[in-house]
Amino acid sequence: MTSFELLAAYLCDRILGDPPGLPHPVRGMGKVIAFADRFLRPKAPHPRLERLGGIALAVGLPVAVYFLSDLAI
Repeated sequence: MTSFELLAAYLCDRILGDPPGLPHPVRGMGKVIAFADRFLRPKAPHPRLERLGGIALAVGLPVAVYFLSDLAI
């Protein structure tokens, strides 16, 4: 990506913004994180298990998004 393309993309995003009716991927990832937090935290009575769940979420979510976006293309 050239610097001109990057600047054009930035300006388009600033001018047009995100359409309010369309879902945004980052909001979807936030919902997954909130759900996983509510699900994993009660199952982890020990701080080490809680940390392991956090690590699994921190690694698993980007990997899942990568593979899902690869399938969409």
